Amino acid sequence: MGKKPISILVLDDEESLVDIYVQVIPTYLPEFSFKIYTTKDGDEALRIIRTFQDEISLLVTDINHPGMGCLELLPIIKRDFPAMNILIVTALGGIEQCEILAEVMHKPVGLKDFVETVKKYIS
Repeated sequence: MGKKPISILVLDDEESLVDIYVQVIPTYLPEFSFKIYTTKDGDEALRIIRTFQDEISLLVTDINHPGMGCLELLPIIKRDFPAMNILIVTALGGIEQCEILAEVMHKPVGLKDFVETVKKYIS
């Protein structure tokens, strides 16, 4: 019987980035098995987290997206799911409030750095 897959939620409204994350994570971390949920909406992300809270170990998100934004979403996640790891990948600056709640990587993000950061949170 195989290992239980590691579940990651990707929240980003830029479909090309979502596609990259979905391809890069399992390709560059072949020693792990993954189940990757995706959404482009903050409200939907919270529903997915509530439904699969015992599975999801990492949220990869941008700051701006439809529905609930990160400034509203992150405090809820940290309050209700304090063990969940959150990685923000954004081109925006001035997001000190988010940096208190999650690790932030600023775009453009190098592939190696991204993969190493994801691995840090799932290992």
